[in-house]
Amino acid sequence: MKETLIELGVASAIGGLSPLSLKNNFLLNRYLHSVPSQLSAYSVPSLFIWQDFFAYYWTLVDDHLCLFAQYDGNYYMPLPPLGNGFNPKAVKESFCLMERLNSDPAISRIDHVTEETVALYEGMGLNVRLNTYEYVYRREAVAGLHGDSYKSKRWAINSFLRHYQATFEPYRPSDLLQCAELFDDWQSMRQEKFKDSYYRALMEDAAIAHCRAMEHDQDLGLVGRVVKIGGRVKGYTFGFELRPQLFCILLEVCDLRVKGLAQFLFWKFCQELEQYTCINVLDDSGLDNIRRTKESYHPERLVPSYTVYRV
Repeated sequence: MKETLIELGVASAIGGLSPLSLKNNFLLNRYLHSVPSQLSAYSVPSLFIWQDFFAYYWTLVDDHLCLFAQYDGNYYMPLPPLGNGFNPKAVKESFCLMERLNSDPAISRIDHVTEETVALYEGMGLNVRLNTYEYVYRREAVAGLHGDSYKSKRWAINSFLRHYQATFEPYRPSDLLQCAELFDDWQSMRQEKFKDSYYRALMEDAAIAHCRAMEHDQDLGLVGRVVKIGGRVKGYTFGFELRPQLFCILLEVCDLRVKGLAQFLFWKFCQELEQYTCINVLDDSGLDNIRRTKESYHPERLVPSYTVYRV
């Protein structure tokens, strides 16, 4: 990832912490890659696209990078202390710092704790709770769509190809406006169908995150593709290499009126990613419609993500 002046949160030093900037991306990536996790949170793009909602800070404890996100005057850790091996001192000092800064100690937490370290946190007397799962597929399976279990996906794609003359192209900065318009249209249609306030709030936040990703795709090392019909963007998707052999699909939006487009976009993108063995498509945000869709592609595994509290 090239040097950039884009900042992860416009923030000044506070409470012994330093503001995090992508100017430190070598340092950040070094520590992120010290943890061999398949969770999408262990990446620069997953942090950066939410910078409009959080200010990020960091400090080092025993050569472990401790990252903090600040919102509404309170702090939590979006990732555990990053470094070689589990470090109880870094965990203890991080909780002490959060509890000193937060209005309520119950706010203090560590997100995206891996399954492999759960017993270590529990051994410290901490409260560990399962938060969510991320869906990981074999790329060969979702790119090939062979067998009866994928029959409906093949039918949707073939129907799309029969009815539309579409192009599948690399994303270009000139596509940004049409992608933003597509998101607004998609958001309006989803809000018509789903009245839940939580779902609506997720979409409003996602609008900003998607624009952030598209505006800085090169800085973040994102791979973007668009589907155009009649010269207009009708679908887009972005992702990045999370680990060697593991690609993460970060964003995907389609015109809901175009039947089979969603299946075509995902299938076509997965076909391109020949150098990868597996595809991570994030979690389901606790929403049944997203869960059903992701389960319908038959994940090879569900990667659990835990949250740790002291109280």
